[in-house]
Amino acid sequence: MSDPFPAARHDGAIVILAGGTGSRLGGCDKPLLPLGAGCVLDHLVATLRPSCDRLAINANGTPARFGRWSLPVLPDARAGDGPLGGVL
Repeated sequence: MSDPFPAARHDGAIVILAGGTGSRLGGCDKPLLPLGAGCVLDHLVATLRPSCDRLAINANGTPARFGRWSLPVLPDARAGDGPLGGVL
């Protein structure tokens, strides 16, 4: 049976919204939570990277915590915009 959702590659960019305070989870970095053999971000990057030419992470705070993925880390344009500030 063929894949009903074949991977489409495009020449745009994908930004992973990885911010938020994680207050309901004790203030942790949600994308760094364990998932299977890696973490949530490992799975997102592996899934999304083949689909686009450019991939970046949107998160505030110290960008070095995402260094092992070798992706640009883009902070919110304005502080205090809430959970969707990364979309702006």
